[in-house]
Amino acid sequence: LLIAVLAMGTLHILAGLSREHSNFLLVAMLAIIVATVPRTYTKPVEEQKTNATHDKVSHLLTSWPSDICTALQLLHIDLELWQYVCCQMCFSLYGPLPEPAAYQDIPRECSYRSTPSSSPCQASLFRQESNDHNSQPLCSFWYQPLSSWIGPLCTSPQTASGLMWDIWDGEVFREFRGPDDKPFLEAYDLKSEVRLIFSLFVDWFNPLGNKQSGKHVSFSIIYLACNNLPVHLRYQTENIYLAGIIPG
Repeated sequence: LLIAVLAMGTLHILAGLSREHSNFLLVAMLAIIVATVPRTYTKPVEEQKTNATHDKVSHLLTSWPSDICTALQLLHIDLELWQYVCCQMCFSLYGPLPEPAAYQDIPRECSYRSTPSSSPCQASLFRQESNDHNSQPLCSFWYQPLSSWIGPLCTSPQTASGLMWDIWDGEVFREFRGPDDKPFLEAYDLKSEVRLIFSLFVDWFNPLGNKQSGKHVSFSIIYLACNNLPVHLRYQTENIYLAGIIPG
């Protein structure tokens, strides 16, 4: 039963099956299951086991979703997705589209120009249909906003208690051991030595800017940030160690 609901959710989200058609398939699938389930228990089995199994199946059937939105909520995959019509030739995007998709607001052909003086792409964006209102895009790009994904992630009971705000919240540094098998950051004499942990960064960039018509110069810097410092001091410019400059 779970596989059947999951299949309906997959068709709706990935294949673009409309809500109306998805709801119809849910009802049709329920009718097939209702007609099939009694045949599953025709063989002689222990009566107690049979009754328990039928009770479980009956509970599942009574809670069967009749709407695809309810099914997605049961599967915890009720995603907020934004649909863009995508050109198959130049990959220009048109949208995002409201729900239900307002395809009539999207041009039938791609109007993208690589430069102001170049010709438009003019690739077809929709399948040719006798009724233009039923035309479906040849290619779609789906985008899930990060804000709608990060909220449930941070409030989930499984993750809320395990959220980490700094690299020191983990166990790697705190449990890292030295050659003497003692905690590396604790097993030393403060009067004679100090043990620090650094993060290494290597970044390439153009110091003259990234304008297409400007000069193209590239070089890289190697710098380290001391993780022993508090977070509010760790990445300040005066506390960053510039280790080297790599020419381009």
